[in-house]
Amino acid sequence: MAEQKPSRAAYQREWRKRNPSNSRKYHETYMAKNRDRYLEMRRENYQRNREDRARELREMRSNNPGIYADTIRNWRAQNPGCSAAHTAVYKAIKKGDMERGPCCICGKHPTEAHHPDYCNQLDVVWLCHLHHRRLHADQRRENEG
Repeated sequence: MAEQKPSRAAYQREWRKRNPSNSRKYHETYMAKNRDRYLEMRRENYQRNREDRARELREMRSNNPGIYADTIRNWRAQNPGCSAAHTAVYKAIKKGDMERGPCCICGKHPTEAHHPDYCNQLDVVWLCHLHHRRLHADQRRENEG
């Protein structure tokens, strides 16, 4: 019996393993040409699977409460200033001394408090989740470069 030909996906995986630098160049070129299409597909996939991801995360946290609590405890120990600022904003909102505003970039709700300076605990900029993540990603890039 004749040997079966490998699938196209298997062939491509093998090629990428054998040619990592060419594979990277090809990927970068493809992404540059198809960036908008790729981002739109990612957005659609994110929205389509949003409920499933949220359910899985809730299950993981409820099945492993110690791991989640340890992660938060460790972060608070490593970032006492940040933790104190987050707590101060949380308490001010609960007491009614502070109110969440719309995102200062797009005007959407719900928003997250961004601390430009953790020393001024109640001096925050209200950002939607997307813009908050983008801001921190930009700050990381500036710090790296």
